[in-house]
Amino acid sequence: MPVHAGAECHRIAVCVGAKLRGAAGALAAIAGFLLIPGTAGLALGVICLEYVHTPLLRNILGGISATAAGLLVATGLRLFLPHRRRPATIIFAALALALMAFSKLPLLVVLFTLAPLSIAAAALFPAGGR
Repeated sequence: MPVHAGAECHRIAVCVGAKLRGAAGALAAIAGFLLIPGTAGLALGVICLEYVHTPLLRNILGGISATAAGLLVATGLRLFLPHRRRPATIIFAALALALMAFSKLPLLVVLFTLAPLSIAAAALFPAGGR
């Protein structure tokens, strides 16, 4: 269960807060959506740090990290499928996989390296001759 609500909920809260109380209502709505769950998450994190060496907590956090990795892979595949016929997509996906899996580079380094290159490749070689 996510700690923070999705972007659509934030937009609705801002619209309702602005409609009922103006700018102050919009600020109060967005603060309620961000500060309260953020504070609760931070408090849980601090509590977890106290018990970080217990085997039960290590197993729980290991399961959570495996779930997050699975969600990341599923999202990547979902974004990849509509563009699978483009050679640049396959090249950049394979390059990202190789950089992270074999050279052990962090995800942010790979993203900040490949994102500008893939945008340039998309500009140079548009899909379908657009």
